[in-house]
Amino acid sequence: MKKMDALTVLAVVMVLTSCKGSDPLIGRWQKVDEKDWSEYFADGSAIFNDGSMSVSGTWKRLDDGRLKIDATVFGISTAEVFQVAIERDTATFTSSGGQVESYRRVSNVAAQESSVSDQQAQKRTIADIRNTGTAMFSWLTDQVGSGAAGQAEVDFAKYPAISAKELEKILVPQYLQAIPETDGWGHPYEYYLNVASPRAKQVMSIRSSGRDGSFSSVSYSVEAFAPSEYDEDIAWADGYFVRWPQKPKE
Repeated sequence: MKKMDALTVLAVVMVLTSCKGSDPLIGRWQKVDEKDWSEYFADGSAIFNDGSMSVSGTWKRLDDGRLKIDATVFGISTAEVFQVAIERDTATFTSSGGQVESYRRVSNVAAQESSVSDQQAQKRTIADIRNTGTAMFSWLTDQVGSGAAGQAEVDFAKYPAISAKELEKILVPQYLQAIPETDGWGHPYEYYLNVASPRAKQVMSIRSSGRDGSFSSVSYSVEAFAPSEYDEDIAWADGYFVRWPQKPKE
C-alpha cells in the first residue's frame, strides 16, 4: 500500500458549522464502492481498515474545525489533516493534496451509545496490540537484527514485565506515536519487554484480559478462539498472535 493511499484510508477531516453537541464524525463510514472503512468513537479513538487489516488511531478537532488524525501503519507513525463536506449520510473527503473520495455512513450507533460494543472493543484491541507489537518488533530488529520465532506454547511468566510509561520512553516517537494503556473494554494492557537482553528466547509480549477483565492463565497454547468469545484473553508474543479471535473454517 502506498503511503498516500494508506493516509487516505486512515484519515478523514470534517469542517462543521456547529461546534456543540455530538460530532457527526462519530460512527462508521464505508468508502463508496470499496471495502475500506473507518470508525470513530466519542472518546477520540478510532479504527481504520483498508479491507484487509485494521489499525487503531486517534482523532482531534482543530481550532478551525478540521480534524487531525494520528495513526500508525506498519510501525510508521502518520498524521494528516483532511476536510469533509457532509450531506445527509454521504461525506466527501478532500486530502491536503487535493485528492477527493466519497464515503457513506454505515452506522451512527457509536454516537448513540455511551460505550462501544463487544465486537468493536475486540477489533480495537486487536488493532492496538498489532500496532504496538509491530513497534516493539521494529525496536528488536534495531537491537539484534532479527526477531524471535513463533512458539507452540507461550509462558508469559518468562517475559520481564514493563509499564506502559517505561515502554513509551523506548518506542515513542521513533517507533510509535503513542502507547495505548487500555484495551477496547477499558482494561489495562500488560506489556512485557526484555530490554536488558534482546537476544533472549523470550523478548516481548502483550496481552489483554478481554471483556471480563480477568486473565485466564499465564501460559497459552497458540490457537484461535471464536470471535463471539469476548471474555477470552488476546495475547501476542515475539511477532505473533498467541491467542486471537478467528472464525472457524467451514
